Amino acid sequence: MTPGNLTAVKRLVNKNASADKQYETTMFNYTDANYEPIDHYVTGITDSPGITPVQYIYDDLGRLTGLRDAKGRYVDVNHDDVNGQKAEAVTDRYGNTQSIFYNARALLRG
Repeated sequence: MTPGNLTAVKRLVNKNASADKQYETTMFNYTDANYEPIDHYVTGITDSPGITPVQYIYDDLGRLTGLRDAKGRYVDVNHDDVNGQKAEAVTDRYGNTQSIFYNARALLRG
């Protein structure tokens, strides 16, 4: 267990079942070649049946660059600097892109 990281959440599903069947457990993963678990970057979540419904991908600067769902569909997040303003372009699994712009204080621009 890594100090400071949430690694598991148990949800009571049947208080009358045997001890090993009373709870469903959701696991939080912190595995990335670029980062140590102490960096607190969640890279995946695994549910009780062992399915990872979402996986998070980060770049070398620790910025989220994508998400992959259990079916392998991908959401892409690109980071850019446009005329001194930070911008993100998020492309969903259907190819639709939404641009998000931030001001110099990293607040969303209206």
